[in-house]
Amino acid sequence: MSVALALTISSITAQAWPTNSNIAKADFGDTAATQQTKTELNEIINKIFNDQSITNRYLGTTFFHKTSNFPYYHVTFENHQVPDDVIDTTPWYNMWSEAAAAKAKLDANSYTEKTAQNAINTLKYYIQLYNFDVNHDLKDDGFYTTTDFKTPTMVTVSSDGQQDFYKKVVDNKEEIKNLFKESLVGIYKQGQDIEINLVANPDKVSKITSFVVNKVSGLDTNVKLGPSAEDQHIVAFSVPGELKAEQLVISNMTYIDKNGVKQQTGPFALDINYSAAKKSNEAIPKYREELNEKIQNWIDRGNKVNEWLLTKENTSDTAADFSQRAKISEAVTKLQELKRSDSANYDKLYEISTPIHEMEDIATLREVLDIKVAKLLEYFDLYNEKTYTKESIENYKNYIKSVPALKNTRNIKELVQLIKDFDNANFTYLRYNTTELKKE
Repeated sequence: MSVALALTISSITAQAWPTNSNIAKADFGDTAATQQTKTELNEIINKIFNDQSITNRYLGTTFFHKTSNFPYYHVTFENHQVPDDVIDTTPWYNMWSEAAAAKAKLDANSYTEKTAQNAINTLKYYIQLYNFDVNHDLKDDGFYTTTDFKTPTMVTVSSDGQQDFYKKVVDNKEEIKNLFKESLVGIYKQGQDIEINLVANPDKVSKITSFVVNKVSGLDTNVKLGPSAEDQHIVAFSVPGELKAEQLVISNMTYIDKNGVKQQTGPFALDINYSAAKKSNEAIPKYREELNEKIQNWIDRGNKVNEWLLTKENTSDTAADFSQRAKISEAVTKLQELKRSDSANYDKLYEISTPIHEMEDIATLREVLDIKVAKLLEYFDLYNEKTYTKESIENYKNYIKSVPALKNTRNIKELVQLIKDFDNANFTYLRYNTTELKKE
């Protein structure tokens, strides 16, 4: 069973249970949401939807999705689609999906004050988890070093049960910084993939036994200690972008000091001034060869997407259809030019490729929507006049049947909204049959 199908069936079961169009049973006794609360919620929803960078923010890093059999950023997908288990775990889908669900409920006036406040807190959590500020000071791929960084001590301020969130306690603790050789941090940039390198100070540390980096966007960072298990004095780990101190937190570092005594640092952060980092002239092994291979993969993906867009299921040769194909063709042309350019890099690759991977996501979202519609119609007899009015049931069914015709004209953000509108349409259309309820 696919993820989309499983979610659809659970959604249908949940929707079939009677709900009030204004106040859910679980919130009996709560008051309707105030205008002030609804305004605040709407502002947060708009902030999330107005972010134009979220779909490619983590592209080219291992933080783009939680788990998949596919290395998302450099392979061609079968059927020109992204697996639905990938989409379900991407930051952009999680943020837009949650915001779209909140908007659907807000438009249906189905929030109580308590549930509206919960929705505000949930959206703020997703912003903190996925949409935190990052620096953009490193312009070129390559190796960098800097001594211009601080090691503030940190304390946990909240946790979602999986990831801790921190704030600074002491702005800089030199004793921690001095644990690293020459108080130096090394950086390797490959697009948005940033590898942090640290070397233990041999005057302070004989061996690093543990180095735990806090999760980023809910995902573990892969920390490597080396160069061997017997001689662990080098640390390397990757993060998605030029993270600031609050996201670049080391939960704890355990080490053996020069006297053979086990020591622990406790939580601290790397507060790096990326603008002060100096780039090395050292050549990156196989850099251009591997970059060109990835560019060609994206060219091939773009061509496959355009072939898919020309199928009869996906085009009526409308202005919207022509516009979609034109965007992909333009991206392919720019990628071909990039492959010939002496200034090609990973940032440019993923910026140009954005329309292609968005269209692959759209292919999957269209299928997810089709499955949802088919399954809801299959189980539609769960809605009956004993619970709902005949008119509202008919209106709801007509809406469900109308949805598939809408999907081909929607962009990725609008498709996520359409899916969530569909999931929450029972709040909009279904009305209790109060006459029948009174008989019971």
